[in-house]
Amino acid sequence: MGTLQFLNGRRFSHASLEITLYKKNVNVSEIFIDIDSMDYGDALTMEFVRGTNRGPIGVTAGDYEADDTNISMGLSTFNTGIVRGIGEGWLGSELGITIAYNDDGEPLCTDRIRCLIAGAKNSTAAGPEGLKVKIPLKTIWISRDGVMPIAGLLR
Repeated sequence: MGTLQFLNGRRFSHASLEITLYKKNVNVSEIFIDIDSMDYGDALTMEFVRGTNRGPIGVTAGDYEADDTNISMGLSTFNTGIVRGIGEGWLGSELGITIAYNDDGEPLCTDRIRCLIAGAKNSTAAGPEGLKVKIPLKTIWISRDGVMPIAGLLR
């Protein structure tokens, strides 16, 4: 029988994150506090092996692929921290993203993402909200809390 794990009353939230972007081609690492949303994920695509059997007799090792990472940040931070920070040729530049999850009563967890800047989409709307830029990133791999998703993955 399992044991009941009592919660400490707190869980990670977006405010628990410290997000650092490493701009490889200018060799600069910087904390960005203006990132208001982020999503990332990865998967291993495996296939059943059937042979002459009607049911699966095994499974392939599969192919690892990370989903595109998407971040949203303020326009002024994007222009100064990414576009001017990297300079001409910023589109397609490699980024290293470190996401440190830390909050009272929770363990420190750190994810790392290796990716390339694939675009930028500005959005504006009437009203009091600040202007945002959505940035799709072509993700090469994601390391979750220091653990690579598959053995032998090139870093």
